[in-house]
Formats: sequence, C-alpha cells, structure tokens
Amino acid sequence: AARSRWRIENESFNTLKRKGNNNLSHNFGHGKRGLTNTLFQLNLLAFAFHTISDFLCAPWQQARKYWVARYHFFENLRTISRLCYFDDWSTLLKTLYQTRAPPA
Repeated sequence: AARSRWRIENESFNTLKRKGNNNLSHNFGHGKRGLTNTLFQLNLLAFAFHTISDFLCAPWQQARKYWVARYHFFENLRTISRLCYFDDWSTLLKTLYQTRAPPA
C-alpha cells in the first residue's frame, strides 16, 4: 500500500512539474534554499486547499461546475478578486457561478 501511495504521489508531482503551468523547477530553482522550500510548500498547500474545496465546499463546487476548465475558473477568480471587495468567500464564489454583478 505504501509503494502504491508513493507511486501515485510521484506520478502526480511529475505531471505537475512537467505538464502543468507551475514550472516548479524553474520558479523555485533560484534563490536561497529556505525561500525555495517555503515557496514550494506554499504551492503544495494551495493544491491541498483546492482538492479539499473540490470535495467539501458547495459554492466552490458550483463555481467549478459552471467554469468547466480549471484555467478559466482561476482566471475569473483572479480577475474578480482584483476588481471587487467581498465580505466573505461564499459571496465571491456565488458571484462567479451566477455571473451577476457583485454586491456594492
């Protein structure tokens, strides 16, 4: 079981490293060792947050269903969070999948 787990994790990270837009080696290969490790671990936390949200957060699931491609979802999330202030997370996500103007 442990070998299977490691195989799955290694394949996932290799896919992210080679085919993803993250360019882990390039982005984190420069600078001091402590900074590299910190940035890499923050990146892993972001992946964990996205995975947990995919399973547990209903507004996140609805927004992801509306924006089928993950790239479009995050691009719209980035854009709307730059332009508007939201009191809470669920209001932000509801604005993403209802495609209405955000609250004033």
